[in-house]
Amino acid sequence: MRLLVLALVVLNLLLFAWSRGWLPAPGAGGAASAREPQRLERQVRPDAVRLVVDPTPAPPTAGADAAASAVEPGGAAVCLEAGPFDVAEAERTERALALLPAGSWRRVDANGGVMLRVDAADASIRAQLQALGAGGLTAGFGPCAAR
Repeated sequence: MRLLVLALVVLNLLLFAWSRGWLPAPGAGGAASAREPQRLERQVRPDAVRLVVDPTPAPPTAGADAAASAVEPGGAAVCLEAGPFDVAEAERTERALALLPAGSWRRVDANGGVMLRVDAADASIRAQLQALGAGGLTAGFGPCAAR
């Protein structure tokens, strides 16, 4: 029994050392510092590879700035949502949203908690959300996810 435990410990140590690169791979045949040189040799025209950067900025991920930037062409109303919140966070944010016009937002129960949604946020509602977000009250409003 002790011999079996000792053998397993030694095998675990060898596997750990091999996974960290401290031991050469089986059949590597020497040079431990050169990892997979055959791949470098098989590259076809590596000088032709160019990194192309997309000039359009990535969409905002969260925060009141996301609500301010979610503007459709012509300033049309857009759908904005925040969450998921736990119950305490949702109630705190709902109290802040009480400053918005009645019926302009709604509570949506989601799998991981509560989502707060503004289905038609025009320019004035977006400005109010941005002002509330500057005070840290409603951070997280962004474009509605497709459902």
